[in-house]
Amino acid sequence: VANKRILTFSKGMKQRIKLGLALMHNPRFIIADEPFNGLDPIARKQFFDLMKRYSQEYQTTWFVSSHVLFEVERLAQNIILLYKGRTIAQGSPSRIRAMIQEQPHSIQITSPSIREMVKLLVDQSDFKELISSMEFTTSLKGQDESFTVETKDPTRVYQLVTDLVVDYNLPISEIKPTDEGLESLFKSLTVG
Repeated sequence: VANKRILTFSKGMKQRIKLGLALMHNPRFIIADEPFNGLDPIARKQFFDLMKRYSQEYQTTWFVSSHVLFEVERLAQNIILLYKGRTIAQGSPSRIRAMIQEQPHSIQITSPSIREMVKLLVDQSDFKELISSMEFTTSLKGQDESFTVETKDPTRVYQLVTDLVVDYNLPISEIKPTDEGLESLFKSLTVG
């Protein structure tokens, strides 16, 4: 691609060029704003590996801006959450992860047997302690319905739904988180 114009490159190729330019003079400090944006999974892994290797080999400090926690966790020894120019949380990846775990999590469950699933959930002895809110939605196609629960114990909710599906032979189309952990922590720290 040496003779091609940069304007014709994909976003991932442009990211690689930016990385090359940043590393060209062996700097001690690099600021990278969303460096993994636009990279495919293979390029993303290569980028991670290169950043780690480069940090160790040249004692380079990377200041990476990202809103995706799993990316930051793979690289960072310290995470700082900023809001309007001030620090609202700071610590190791494990400390930030613990703060996220304390936040309510939203989980969406989709099934053609949604009413039966909800009834079984509500009948659980620890329902009131486990689930703080529930909201129903109907798909546009009218086939499967879904509901979203908010909980501070997502692991327990996933296990409970799995047990109910198996024990009562309920069909389930999908179960997924509806919020990003880091984003929900950020929102909780900046509201009000």
